[in-house]
Amino acid sequence: MVKTITSADFEALVKNATKPVILEFGADW
Repeated sequence: MVKTITSADFEALVKNATKPVILEFGADW
């Protein structure tokens, strides 16, 4: 899934998301 996210959204992901989700967004970036 490709999604435009704000820095605040990304910070929320860093705090709350699992590692697989972080890696998924990282691949998109």
